[in-house]
Amino acid sequence: IPMPFKEHLEAFKSLHKRLKLGKDPFSERTSIHVHVNVRELELNQVRQLILCYALLEPLFFEYVGDVRKNSIFCVPLNYTYLPNLYKGSTQLLKEKWHKYTAFNILPLDSFGTVEFRHMYGTADFEKFSTWLTSLKELYDFIATTEDFDLIKELERGTGLSTLAVALVPTLSTFHSPYALDALLEDTLLDVKLSVGGLK
Repeated sequence: IPMPFKEHLEAFKSLHKRLKLGKDPFSERTSIHVHVNVRELELNQVRQLILCYALLEPLFFEYVGDVRKNSIFCVPLNYTYLPNLYKGSTQLLKEKWHKYTAFNILPLDSFGTVEFRHMYGTADFEKFSTWLTSLKELYDFIATTEDFDLIKELERGTGLSTLAVALVPTLSTFHSPYALDALLEDTLLDVKLSVGGLK
């Protein structure tokens, strides 16, 4: 059932405390999907969330590793044609989106959520807690930073590492500023080109 952040962490603990797991309980097809409620966001904030995720996607995959990155059920956005559509309306994005992308916006209409499909099956509480915390950080930044506009920040010359630390500080702590800049180079290009290039 839907539940707040802290309750979700407790539910994960409770579930795995009761489960009796075998030697290799998680196959490569096992995954943890997290739906984040965005019904309280304005439409423009949802759009900012999509663009910020698109920019930061390599950072999310760096945390979970290649197992999910190479899964046909968790396809990175920058492996698809979707970056060509970022400049379109949210409605157009929903019409063209695919549910097996790592970040899925199709549940917006049915549940009022966006879905993160990255995390592999695990009973590791610390791994799950870090993951959930990072998703909460991204949501909270968008929800509480009034009039945030990613494109304007990029036009102003705000650095990739600065943006990453502001948007998902927990995941960013695993990398130096230089490594963050290098990690996000390709997706920066996707975001820039999606709006016709920056001046």
